[in-house]
Amino acid sequence: EKSNIYNDSGLDKCEFYAITNKGEKFKPLKEIASGGEISRIMLAINLVIQRSSNNTLIFDEVDSGISGATASNIGDLLNKLSSFKQLIIVTHLPQIASKSDFHLFAYKIKDEERVKSSIKILDNNHHELEIARMLSGKNVTDCSIKQAKEIISNG
Repeated sequence: EKSNIYNDSGLDKCEFYAITNKGEKFKPLKEIASGGEISRIMLAINLVIQRSSNNTLIFDEVDSGISGATASNIGDLLNKLSSFKQLIIVTHLPQIASKSDFHLFAYKIKDEERVKSSIKILDNNHHELEIARMLSGKNVTDCSIKQAKEIISNG
């Protein structure tokens, strides 16, 4: 739909096309990409235009559908971008969270009438414990704490 009316975004409209799987043709990003893929594509775009006027970027689901070495690589790219921008990243992966300068823990509190969300800034010790919990699940062990320290020091 083309409109000749100017607005605060200008006159032009832009649509991104991408190939998300080998052997596919270019298709509109909005039709083929998951939330995680869109977030990772936005990361790539922002790395290219890192000196733009936006000072804060929010990435939600940047870890969707990835793990292991890929998650570590995404964490490295986010860390690189963070030297130019303030980033807020929602992640469930220790490979990404371990590379943060500040780790915020989001949690929910249930009372009799409703559920409230809250956020707590984690100090270094609690950051290590949270990375260990992300690695091992409910039961944090000495082994997961050791692994958390190793992941953090390598980040």
